[in-house]
Amino acid sequence: MQKKRLMKGSMFGLLVASAMPGPMAFAQGAEPKRSDDASSVLAEIIVTAQKRTQNIQDVPVSVAVVGAEELAVNRITNLEGLGAVAPGVSVRKTPGGLGAPQIVIRGVASAGGLPGSDKSVSINVDGVYIGANYGLTSDMLDLVRVEALRGPQGTLFGRNTTGGALSFVTADPIGEFGVHQEVSIGNYNQFRSITHLELPQVGAFSGYVSYMHAERDGDVKNLQSGIVFDRSNAPGFGRQISADTLGASKSEAIHVAVKFKPSEAFDLVYKFDWSKATTTAEASGLVAYDPATASAYKLDFLNFVLSLNPPLISGTTRPNGVNNAFAVPGNMKSQGHILTANFDLADNVVLKSISAYRKVYAFGTLDNIGLGQLFFPGNPDPFYISVNHNVNRQKQWSEELQLNYNSKLVTLTLGGIYYKEKVVTGAPEGLIGGGTIFGLPLPGNVLPAGRDITYLTAKSLAGYGQAEVHITPKLDVIGGIRVTRDKKDGTYYKETPVYGVPLNATNFAYKKTKATYLAGVNYRVTDDILTYAKFSTGYISGGSVAGVDFDPETAKSWEAGIKSELFDRRVRLNLAGFYAKYGNLQQGVPGNLANRPDLNLALINYGDAEVKGFEAETSIMPNDLITLTGAVSYSDFKFTKFTPLWTQTIINFGGSPDTFPTWLRPSTTVNLGFTYESKPEETLGGARLMVHFDTNYRSKVITPGIFTTAIQPDFQKIYKTGGNWIANARVALKEVSLGSGHLEVAAWARNLLNNRGTVWGNYSYFVAGTTYEPARTYGLDMIVDF
Repeated sequence: MQKKRLMKGSMFGLLVASAMPGPMAFAQGAEPKRSDDASSVLAEIIVTAQKRTQNIQDVPVSVAVVGAEELAVNRITNLEGLGAVAPGVSVRKTPGGLGAPQIVIRGVASAGGLPGSDKSVSINVDGVYIGANYGLTSDMLDLVRVEALRGPQGTLFGRNTTGGALSFVTADPIGEFGVHQEVSIGNYNQFRSITHLELPQVGAFSGYVSYMHAERDGDVKNLQSGIVFDRSNAPGFGRQISADTLGASKSEAIHVAVKFKPSEAFDLVYKFDWSKATTTAEASGLVAYDPATASAYKLDFLNFVLSLNPPLISGTTRPNGVNNAFAVPGNMKSQGHILTANFDLADNVVLKSISAYRKVYAFGTLDNIGLGQLFFPGNPDPFYISVNHNVNRQKQWSEELQLNYNSKLVTLTLGGIYYKEKVVTGAPEGLIGGGTIFGLPLPGNVLPAGRDITYLTAKSLAGYGQAEVHITPKLDVIGGIRVTRDKKDGTYYKETPVYGVPLNATNFAYKKTKATYLAGVNYRVTDDILTYAKFSTGYISGGSVAGVDFDPETAKSWEAGIKSELFDRRVRLNLAGFYAKYGNLQQGVPGNLANRPDLNLALINYGDAEVKGFEAETSIMPNDLITLTGAVSYSDFKFTKFTPLWTQTIINFGGSPDTFPTWLRPSTTVNLGFTYESKPEETLGGARLMVHFDTNYRSKVITPGIFTTAIQPDFQKIYKTGGNWIANARVALKEVSLGSGHLEVAAWARNLLNNRGTVWGNYSYFVAGTTYEPARTYGLDMIVDF
């Protein structure tokens, strides 16, 4: 079976490759880690963190960059994998088939999954702000660089941010005929094939096309697989079957780029991406159940059922199997169009236009706790506790104009952006929400008809400018401002016929204009040492979820840093320290905590906070063969003030504002890496041997929903989750001569030591569960370039 898939996925690429007449400079190829001269040095890293091309050492921003070679060596192809290598960036996949990531930078936790809410960490692809991040959990093709900008980015990026910005950059066509073919196999029936065909330049046109197919089984068995669910009350749905394994996926993706460059003064690049994926949620394991608390919540019926058939307790170590009956395969589809035009108006003036359209669809289900399918004695109709199903549809349009001017006196960036999105989110249209079926017997496992869905339209218009004045060759002064106008309106529909609740429509609207700004100073001590200090502000807009209004979240940040290259560019050391104050922090909470028990989730402002910390990154080449990397970040986050609503909520749950836990925020991240790469003359046939090892750590985080440490002893097990060291390794033989091309063969392992710890705790007062670190995976890569 594996062999057939290998042949099917790679046949096209290998056949075309065999016909290639010469070598190829592959557009997705790795950036050189070291120069080719005898005295190797650390390679220059190019970024666009300030909307123009710069050496990272010249950018007065705390930015972590993952280049093409590091992406390849670490096998990082999507947003989820970024957290393993980007210092100071924590990325965790939230539970559920939707697979939306939760990102934390400098203590700011970003999700942005509720209708009308924006993200505290923005995501950008080729300069385009991405409103929905579900499609980015699938593999992205032709990545050449990922930049992680830490701290508020209220002047130049996206729709404003309070935590930071992630920027994904894909390759442009290079105009040289060639083929790149990757084939990977591994345990859990893993298989992935990527074919990249670079087309030769014809006149002013060049282009490429890439195709990927990937699939794998899940790492935990679903002990309640094969159960049929009927969602026929939702148009386009029907009968679905609970999955055999959890964490499984099957995906396909296409990426096309066409470049038109009639002269040196003008070029136009069009990029199209399309992907679809079928996935099952990661395993949710039951950790603890407290009958006394359940009884206090008037759930004696559940105590009775579970006393007759005790639930499977999975604990905090990844089990071989769980009861996740509600986990049916979900699916995601996305496509995007980006048209980027560059005009050189003069020797020092460049105008850029970025036009984009994107749409995303995602459906997923989740068994939050792992209680699985349950039955009342003598009743053949099953019922479920703490489960959910959700659909998200999003369409977005944007247009951004940028003008860059550069002279000996000033470097200036001016721009404007228009953004519009339409969002539909909630239960599948025609069905009641997952939370509404809590304890409800379902005859024939048919999901009841009803409505629990939101329709939203959001528009944003902004103008920005940033100037870097060169006072002397060593001293720069920077100032920037951005003014944004946000407008949102929508309707929330709720109908539950099974409980006799008629259709209710709640309209909501939001409109506000706000300015953010930046001021800073840079001083270059020597050609290889840059120091900087800056003050910046940021915000994310307010809005309303089903009529529950929330205000904008704001940030004020002070940062100072040093960027240095030492010992003839064999050591790179970058340091940054920061202090920030946040106002009106936004948090998703169960509807009953916002005085709206009819809602599954609401978004509220729960108060103010401050954070202080540092980031340190280094790369060292002790000799021409070895590169060592290391990074550590630390954030001390604490609340300083709560809103009256949230203060009373905390007190009601036995806590106090002084001791309230800081949910979901790791304080420390650590990244360590070792790479050995031989010289060509030291290996048979002129090939290079590469040995790479890395490990990363994200400290434990407090489970959302827990208000105090005074919880039942068994529930203490998931008071904090995570805190796992994850090690990865890859050994490759590169640049093996293959006629007119080259071959690379590599063996790799992810989660090398098979850490089986927790990732995401789930807590519902009377029951607690968790998801787990993905199991160790390993396999072989074969890469051919012609």
